[in-house]
Amino acid sequence: MNFKQWLENRDEALSWNNHESGWVQYRIGMRAAIQAYIVNGRDKRVSIDGAGPYHPLMKRAVKMLVRQFPYVKDYPIEFDGYKPGTVMEYLKSSELHGPKDVLPKYLYHGTSLFRWERIREEGLRPSSKTGADLAYGASISTARPADPECVYLSGSYGATVRWASNDAYRGDGSENSKPIILRVNTRGLERLQLEPDPDSRKPTWQESLWTLNSIAYRGSIDPQWIEVYKVWDEKADKFNDPRPELLEPQDWLAQQMLHRTGYKEIPNVGRYKWANPKL
Repeated sequence: MNFKQWLENRDEALSWNNHESGWVQYRIGMRAAIQAYIVNGRDKRVSIDGAGPYHPLMKRAVKMLVRQFPYVKDYPIEFDGYKPGTVMEYLKSSELHGPKDVLPKYLYHGTSLFRWERIREEGLRPSSKTGADLAYGASISTARPADPECVYLSGSYGATVRWASNDAYRGDGSENSKPIILRVNTRGLERLQLEPDPDSRKPTWQESLWTLNSIAYRGSIDPQWIEVYKVWDEKADKFNDPRPELLEPQDWLAQQMLHRTGYKEIPNVGRYKWANPKL
């Protein structure tokens, strides 16, 4: 094995390279690079490109970044619109770290309040069974066609999930609908049905999650593993935790979990599981 072959097969990072304008690159052999953009001035943050928060080398890369540029430790860190906190808070988090083949505890799916009416009864089903239009990504020239036999899930509720929820809402034609984000407990997923997102251009679901931060699931997901996690709040102009004023007048949404236990009572609405964003 020559030096080039050894370097290409190596599973360790080599170094950060500062390019003055803010781009910093963390080389992983010669096959890939985790890139960070350090934005200074008024909007101080670290934006990661080319890898998601679950990449097995991400925390090592961010630690090296902090060693070389100590001032970024208190900057917010961002992965495709997903903001887990400051750089140091990300490094201390346990949810965003684990063995290479372990799924995160939760995955996320963007949809609409109108479509939740059916999802809560039938679960998340691929478009071949629902007849839904696969509109998301159609305007992106580099996007690959979605598989109609798969449901698509993201590792975080970042930009991809928010765009998908807005696409679903725009296609509803219902005045009472709004964008929502669902949270899926991965205990309900069969590992053999996990596949890479075609847009990741990666051979395995693990690499798809590490880089594009999304995967495909071949088949349907039972409703017992799904809950409403965020609802679009028009007044606040952002996604917030489910609250009675965000759910009305869709009382059926609040009544959806009556057959389950452990759900809190919300006055004038009924029983509904209060999502805890810290879980």
